[in-house]
Amino acid sequence: MPPNNNPIVKEVMKRSLLTGVLIGALCLGPSPAGAASSLQATALSLPSGTSGVFEGYFPGLSCTSAVNCVAVGTVNQTASGQQGVIVTERAGTWLQGQAIVSPSGTQNTQALNVSCATALSCTVAGTYVTAGQNQSAFVDSENNGVWGTAQTIALPANAALSSENATPHGTSCAGVGTCAVVGTYTTPTGAIEGFTDTEVGGRWGSAVALTLPADHALNPQVTFSQVSCWTAGSCSAVGSYVTTNGVISAFVVPSAKGHWGAAAPLVLPYNASAYSGATLSEITCYAPATCTAIGTFNTVTGQNVPMVATMTNGVWGRATVVALPHNASASAATFLWGYAGISCSALGTCAFGGNYVTAAGQHEGFLATEQSGKWRSATELTLPAGAVDAGPNGGVIAVSCVKGNTCTAGAAYRNAGQNYEALLVTETSGAWNTPQPVTPPTGATTVGVDGGIYGLSCFVGAPCVVTGSYLAPTGHYQAFALQK
Repeated sequence: MPPNNNPIVKEVMKRSLLTGVLIGALCLGPSPAGAASSLQATALSLPSGTSGVFEGYFPGLSCTSAVNCVAVGTVNQTASGQQGVIVTERAGTWLQGQAIVSPSGTQNTQALNVSCATALSCTVAGTYVTAGQNQSAFVDSENNGVWGTAQTIALPANAALSSENATPHGTSCAGVGTCAVVGTYTTPTGAIEGFTDTEVGGRWGSAVALTLPADHALNPQVTFSQVSCWTAGSCSAVGSYVTTNGVISAFVVPSAKGHWGAAAPLVLPYNASAYSGATLSEITCYAPATCTAIGTFNTVTGQNVPMVATMTNGVWGRATVVALPHNASASAATFLWGYAGISCSALGTCAFGGNYVTAAGQHEGFLATEQSGKWRSATELTLPAGAVDAGPNGGVIAVSCVKGNTCTAGAAYRNAGQNYEALLVTETSGAWNTPQPVTPPTGATTVGVDGGIYGLSCFVGAPCVVTGSYLAPTGHYQAFALQK
């Protein structure tokens, strides 16, 4: 998951593969919702020779229909090390997972994201460690339902020859053999730069270094979060970099006919601080040259709040601040998970969610909706009966919207025993309904600190597909799927 630059949360969210501990005051949670029927999850079958999902990290899901999907993540090998895994749903049946085949001499493969153009054509991006102990980025393609061997992304010429730490953060495929990947890599001086790579006609070229705005620092510490494409070679991507003044600044970058342009700073809301700490963590494009991105920034009063920006006809407008629920703390620390937390069914009709800190010091989830081009103030995520709060590793993680003003959100929360559970909640015509808890597969009672819902994909007139991980009685994380 893309790192978060919020000074409060960037060290505490283990779900984001970052470490640390945050101890907050535990007060009464939000008013629980009335009882609702639970949703039963089913365990996914992982490859033989594996013991479970590595740190609960099962981040990728791409579906072309409610019965044809691909989910990816990383599993622990029984012997030692990690292995990237692909689990496919074909015609409504989830098949046994298969290990990513990586080049000879590589190890500790991790699958980070996936995008499917058709039910039989998908691309996975991830990392593996070479014999020289460099972390290389890779892509692995499925053609007519058959996965090939992962291939290393050829980094820009200024990439480090040793101690490399390349990571692909986003993948998007607009057609068969036509995909884009964005990520970061390290130079010999230790600077973290961004790269883009494009697949044309089934062939990947060499990655190209991201051109940053002129005010970038010697070490811009690029965070290249996500990419979304609406047709072959036409995409938009988002991220952040550090300026010469040490300020974190959000950027947007376009691709036209397969050629990537220079990154441009996002125009922030009028109440942004000069030390804005602005980041963009997620983007979705849902029509030609029409996209929406979400992120966070610091206001002149010191609050860290969510913002939304929209591109129409290829032009990004000024970002809009989204007001948090009335019980937000004075700092209003906001965290966006960076998976699939923003979704739009059409221009002016979107929803997203995340995690924020209340005045009482609790972590709660929030949901924000846009109707007819107007963003409403965010509302606090209503939790099931018996819930205490969302917790630092909970809140809204994934959102999926379909035409007809219907959205579904996946979230995590803590129960009275301080164990994390997952839930789904549906919005219809601007109103969020009673949440439905997710029951883990037989024998499990919690999704764990690092588990929960990661992937969510909904369709008109068909169920939503949900994937994630849970903590099994053995103490190992396992993968699950369900339909709602």
